[in-house]
Amino acid sequence: MYYPPAGDGWEHRRPEQVGMDSAKLEDAMQFARASETTVFTRDPLEYITRRTTSEGSGEIVGPTKERAPINMVVVRHGYIVAEFGDTRRVDMSFSAAKSFVSTTVGLAFDRGLIKSTNDAVGKYVKDGGYDSIHNSAISWQESFSRQASGKAHCGTSLIPLTEDAGATASCRNTAASGSTTTCVLTA
Repeated sequence: MYYPPAGDGWEHRRPEQVGMDSAKLEDAMQFARASETTVFTRDPLEYITRRTTSEGSGEIVGPTKERAPINMVVVRHGYIVAEFGDTRRVDMSFSAAKSFVSTTVGLAFDRGLIKSTNDAVGKYVKDGGYDSIHNSAISWQESFSRQASGKAHCGTSLIPLTEDAGATASCRNTAASGSTTTCVLTA
């Protein structure tokens, strides 16, 4: 398994070099290109506003930005084997980020960087999203319980961890529809 270095130095391989069928991969790429979301326009604020209003789920926390057209990166054994669109653009990842954030937080917990799942998230995360009276009381356990049920408490990320926790975590969203996010934990 190849582990790419930090930054933009990821190596590319042809599909056959990593055990993939290039014709089937091209079919998948064509399917992805044809599967642009129709759930919301390029302006996610429009969709989020409509959804929060209908659900009565409160105010929008954090900025939004116009999303890019669909794009995709296929990585196998650490190598980029296919991509299309603007894969370097950072975009909103919505619920797709939950899997990566929970993995990153799990690694931090396993390494002792998060002492207890009953600790308030705001004890570790200093991005402003946990400063309000409502959010300051949210524990890691409560946060992930809500995320698992599809009721995430706010639009803030759970990263980076504070310096006094001894680690940072960073994410790079690489898909306009939120399909691909890369998170890295550094202890």
